[in-house]
Formats: sequence, structure tokens, C-alpha cells
Amino acid sequence: MPDAVFFGSIGTLVETTDMQRRAFNKAFEAAGLDWHWTQDMYLPMLQQSGGRHRIERFAESRGETVDAEMLHAAKVQAFADLMATEGVDLRPGVRDLVDAAKERGMMVAFVTSTGREQINGIFDALDGALLPSEFDYIGNSGLVARGKPAPDIFLDALQTLDLSANQVIAIEDTPICAEASVAARIETIGFPNSGVGDQPFPYGVEVVEALSADLLYEDGQGKLRTA
Repeated sequence: MPDAVFFGSIGTLVETTDMQRRAFNKAFEAAGLDWHWTQDMYLPMLQQSGGRHRIERFAESRGETVDAEMLHAAKVQAFADLMATEGVDLRPGVRDLVDAAKERGMMVAFVTSTGREQINGIFDALDGALLPSEFDYIGNSGLVARGKPAPDIFLDALQTLDLSANQVIAIEDTPICAEASVAARIETIGFPNSGVGDQPFPYGVEVVEALSADLLYEDGQGKLRTA
């Protein structure tokens, strides 16, 4: 049986795709830019990771020069403000899977490579529905030199928890983030967020619409799956 469940990106826990887009637009407006990312514009951008890099690529496409670091920091704050105002809910089955894993003595990790501010904001907005203390490992962008799709944050989690890849099941919400867990040779389950659309996950990734304790078993038949 697997010894750990690795939740990957923020989007494996909560659905924030459109809230993130709105936060970018708030940052652009505050900076006096005439940029406005619609859903049709934003969703294709998610095929590449990194909010600051999205800003840089968009500015380059328009032949403009901006302070991408400053804009991204403003976006992070706008996102935190939106979460604090509107709140967020756990995605379907997250609570059940965490509880089931804990009941079976498995480790649970949050293997994200985003910034600490956004991670703290997520837990604050969840208002006790899921606590940082329930995780045996919580990643952040300061732990690795390369973010996803590089496997670095998954490798750091494995090393920190003294696990090998074949002891773990990973959950990821986008194909590009799933590339990171696959590159780390971890069995991966795709749990697409609302921005994924018809983008295919890497070969071999099982894709589900909701999480549940059944994911710990083979074909839901009561036999614990082997990672």
C-alpha cells in the first residue's frame, strides 16, 4: 500500500482559477495598465506555470516593459484580499481523502511550489476546514530553485519525508504540474481544475472528477492499491 498522499498545487485543494484571474486584473488596474485578461485569454496561459512569467510573456507580446515582480506581488495581495472577502471551499472529496489517509497511518503532504503568502492565504480562507498541521510536509517556492514542471519540489518532499517515489500517490490539477510528479516517478492522479479544459494529462495519469477514499484502493474493490 502507499505510505503517503501528495497533494500538489493549490488547485488540488481549492478551486481558485477565476479568482486568480480577477486578482491579476485588479493588480493591472491598480498599476494604471490597460490590461484586462478575459477567461478566453487567461485559460491558455495556464498551460505554462508561473504567474510572474505570465506577466512577462504578456508584456513582451505587447512590446511593453513592466515591473513583473511588483505586478505579481500586487496580484498576490489582491488574491489574498479576494480569498479573505469571498472565502474558499475544499474541492470535492479532499476532506474524505485526507481523513482516509490519516486513518490508515499514511503521511499527507502539500507539495506546492508557490509562495508562502498564497499558501497562508489559502489556509486562512478555509477557516479551519483544512489545517496546516494536518500535513507532514508543506512546500513553498523558497525550497527549490526551479518550480513545476521541474520535479524539484516533489524530490524535496520525498527526501524530507524519507520516502521513495514508489511509496507515494500524487494528486495534481493541471497537466503541466502533473509533469513534475511524473518526472519524479510518482504515480499521479489528475484532478483537473476549471481551467484545464481539454488539455491532456501526461501518459499514464489517471484522471478523476472528484477525490475520495476509494482512490486508495484498486478499482474501488477494497484492495489497497500499490503505489
